[in-house]
Amino acid sequence: MKRSVRVPSRHFVLITGFLILSVGCRTPGNDKPIGEVVSIKAPLGLSPVPIPADNPPTVETIALGRKLFYDPRLSKNNTVSCASCHNPNIGFTDGLAIARGIGGLIGKRNAPTLLNAAYSPLQFWDGRASNLETQSAFPIADPVEMNQAHDVFVGKIRRDPTYKAEFAQAFGPGTITLELIEKSLASFERTLLSGNSPFDQYQYGGN
Repeated sequence: MKRSVRVPSRHFVLITGFLILSVGCRTPGNDKPIGEVVSIKAPLGLSPVPIPADNPPTVETIALGRKLFYDPRLSKNNTVSCASCHNPNIGFTDGLAIARGIGGLIGKRNAPTLLNAAYSPLQFWDGRASNLETQSAFPIADPVEMNQAHDVFVGKIRRDPTYKAEFAQAFGPGTITLELIEKSLASFERTLLSGNSPFDQYQYGGN
């Protein structure tokens, strides 16, 4: 049974908090969330949010993805988080013409907004990722962005007892893997929606 998550009716939408729900067990090879599935309600002007069958959003995975999104431990020197280049205060971008990563290194392009990225059939400016799950791991290993090998940062997360408990609650007991981290980040990013603008209210709301 799905439970609807109501999104406030305003131009910018960010779902940030949820109640903790049920806990179950994760069988070997099953990386699907175990909690009660929630519905991410799109604001006026947007179609239903595309959701992959193997990663339905739950309260637990969205909250876990949000925590990871703001955690600088995903970078080599623990100074850069996903939010460093996708700042919620400036439309989930960094406001720079060219993005800067770890140690102030300058990248090749500017950081695109994550708002409504759930609707993009391809991710990154060059389209090298097919969905939000695979996209989320690229910046972590990129030497100019966060510069941390996947096995290293996954090890950091595994050693954190709080994360261990939260992943067990979201996916069931078992080893924390890169795939579970990708799914959590993607579930959070699917809640970053922008709609209900004055145009949307005119075009779709009859105002």
